[in-house]
Amino acid sequence: MSYEQKPKVFSPEEAQAALGRIRDSGVLGSKSRIQKLLGYLVQMEIEGQGEKLKAYTIATEALGRGSDFDPGTDSIVRVEVNRLRQALEHYYNTKGAQESLRINIPKGSYRPRLHAFGIRPPGPGAKPGPGAKPGPGAAPESVAEAALDEASGDAPGHASGHAAQPKAGSWSSHWFAALTAFATLAAVILVTLLLKPGLDPGAPTGPIVLDRTHQLDRNAITVAVLPFRSLSDSARATQLSGGMAKELRSSLSRNQALSLITNIPFNEGTSTEDLRALGRSGQVAYFVTGSVQELSGSLRVAVELLDGTSGEVIWARTYPEDSPKVEAFRDSFVMAVSSDLRPQLYSASKRAISAKDPNDLSAWELYLMATWAPGEALSSLEWEKERIELARRSVTLRPRFGQAHAVLADKLAYLAAVDPPSNSHATLKEALFHAHSAHELAPSDADVLFNLAIHYWHVGKIGQATRSMARVLELDPSHVLARILVETFPYTCSPPPDEVLEAAIAYDAALAPDNPVRWVTLTWVSMLHLNRSELDLALAAEQRTHQIFQTPDTVLRMAALLNGLDRTEDARVLIEAQRRNWPNIDPGHFAEVTMPRRCHEAADAEPTLQLYRDLARDADPG
Repeated sequence: MSYEQKPKVFSPEEAQAALGRIRDSGVLGSKSRIQKLLGYLVQMEIEGQGEKLKAYTIATEALGRGSDFDPGTDSIVRVEVNRLRQALEHYYNTKGAQESLRINIPKGSYRPRLHAFGIRPPGPGAKPGPGAKPGPGAAPESVAEAALDEASGDAPGHASGHAAQPKAGSWSSHWFAALTAFATLAAVILVTLLLKPGLDPGAPTGPIVLDRTHQLDRNAITVAVLPFRSLSDSARATQLSGGMAKELRSSLSRNQALSLITNIPFNEGTSTEDLRALGRSGQVAYFVTGSVQELSGSLRVAVELLDGTSGEVIWARTYPEDSPKVEAFRDSFVMAVSSDLRPQLYSASKRAISAKDPNDLSAWELYLMATWAPGEALSSLEWEKERIELARRSVTLRPRFGQAHAVLADKLAYLAAVDPPSNSHATLKEALFHAHSAHELAPSDADVLFNLAIHYWHVGKIGQATRSMARVLELDPSHVLARILVETFPYTCSPPPDEVLEAAIAYDAALAPDNPVRWVTLTWVSMLHLNRSELDLALAAEQRTHQIFQTPDTVLRMAALLNGLDRTEDARVLIEAQRRNWPNIDPGHFAEVTMPRRCHEAADAEPTLQLYRDLARDADPG
């Protein structure tokens, strides 16, 4: 006899109860934006209006945006839904692990999906209810738990070494056999397709042994770089793959925000589930895997960044050979992949932290949430002030935390530059206090010195900003933004020589197309063209910048360019569109305060300053 298991249909009451348990768990935060968002999405779905859940509807009905909301320029819906997805994933991996009704939001859609999880047919194979203990020979709930139990000597049936099996010929024996076959097939597919990062020849074979003594460092991003595998028999591919992981770890370890986990006994017996078990047990947040292949005489290196808990591929890129010498290619590869991984790791970590209860965050987690991360940030006065409050909370928890002081120095100086009411003596004095504190407390931290360099740049100390950025590169040569800013800072308001402009263009072109820091490189290309009075070229670069991210700085630069090209009305429209997020945006403040402050060390800044003065005059509707 066959049994067909039909999808379970949940009542609105059951859905609301599940929603209540998520709220009560604290993962959405107290009175947070994503808590309101989840309630709205679920209510729309159970009322049969899920098809109406588009970006405009969500923004205006759930997130407080007005009727002039434009999803093309305001990313609030995408950002908040991504935060909500992360919060739900965290809940179901922790407090909600036993939930039978689960709510998720598939990528590419804003409609919530309410579905049954873990349904089993009745009979001997059914899962015990909450609080029930498995029988002496019961199978563990998951492969991860089996691995953890085995490592600790607590596996069910450990004394006899055999788990009880269903009786032959019974209904549950067929169910057991099907599950076993499915699990075996899934393991083979996953290991074959997802995890071919290479083998350590000296590592023992057999299942991975989990070290339960190490727990996730709440003061760093924990990363394990696994050995790279050669997919070709060629000597060059083997030579390149050998030692690649070690050199990449060495490069990444220069970043004090990263904690490199090296004692991973990765070998042929290691499965995808073994790695996920490490992530779920709180030992490794992210894995970096890679492979080397030679095709038609040319080497290619493929790299993947995996989420330690889910095994999901967060980011991937293939690097083609750029030098006939293996050693030279290895050096350039390590530099390139270190630069690419940095923003991806920061963004992924911030997404994971955003799913936690804000009241439970450590000082370091608050600091990381206060930093700017491409792809996760919103460009708005409200958002920036929220980041400042996060950094202040971090300093309250750890008064001598240099990283948090550096973020405050950067952000307070930034607001003084782009928000006229924030340009007060008290704000600038507070920014200077935090800059001095950060330098005193963490003078050898590359991230601290980077934030200080940006602080100095905002307040017009361009020489000091350049020296600080040079020190960042000494400490972390792969710092993706320091590598271009150390060359361009001296030309903040001055026309650059050809070689500086060409190098900036080449650096931007060498970045991966999806690298989120490209809005910074592109806006600097625009600035360099502007300072050479090449307005058409500057506008073209700034338009590409705006496809990725916009700030008051980039908006007013683009408006100045439009005005300089006799497109004054377009400049006015652009500025007005920003008032939703930056209500105090003011070309006059930029022309009279921000740019003179920023350019006072430059002897040849007059053409650039005049461009902004012209904008302030022409864009004024009066």
